[in-house]
Amino acid sequence: QVPLGLLTSAVGGTRIHCWSSAEALHECPQYLNGTTSPTDSNLWNTMIAPLLPMRFKFMVWLQSESDVCASDSQCAPQRGAKYYACAIQAMVKDWRAKFRAILPFLWVQISPWEGHEAATTANQLPDMRIAQMAANDLPLTGMATAVDLGPNATKNGWDTGDEHGPDPWGNVHFRNKGPLGPRLSAAAMNIVYKNRSVPYRGPEAASA
Repeated sequence: QVPLGLLTSAVGGTRIHCWSSAEALHECPQYLNGTTSPTDSNLWNTMIAPLLPMRFKFMVWLQSESDVCASDSQCAPQRGAKYYACAIQAMVKDWRAKFRAILPFLWVQISPWEGHEAATTANQLPDMRIAQMAANDLPLTGMATAVDLGPNATKNGWDTGDEHGPDPWGNVHFRNKGPLGPRLSAAAMNIVYKNRSVPYRGPEAASA
């Protein structure tokens, strides 16, 4: 038996360009007006780069809600599914290069929600889930979906909470996060530790 240590480096409500180094950002066209952001690489610089001397077995990533466009007709620079599909691959490749290790990258596909971008768009949230899956084109990556863990649909609309009260922030922060642990653990057992006894990947839609 080997003891495990978990290190959390996280900030809520942030976008992927914040966690990407300058080199990673240059891999993806700033496809709207050629603009950049004052928060480019700010969390990479302060919360990831200082960890480079350390050694890790794998990474777990749950992010992208703040990268969903708020409108179907227009989107802010460095935001949206088109940008994210490029940015997630660029970030993972760059992190691996800078950590000098092909670290397995386990990630969570975001859940449904009813407020905010989901209330103002028709396609942006499902488009982002598809964009996230660009990470699967890289080696040693594993997905744990949360698409079934958000609010339940009822005949009267969304069931927006439980006995503890409403889900925070328009269901973006869904309470039912427990199942993600076993799903990520199964991915880690297969990808990181080569234990194939527990399946971790199910059927995935090829088109819609």
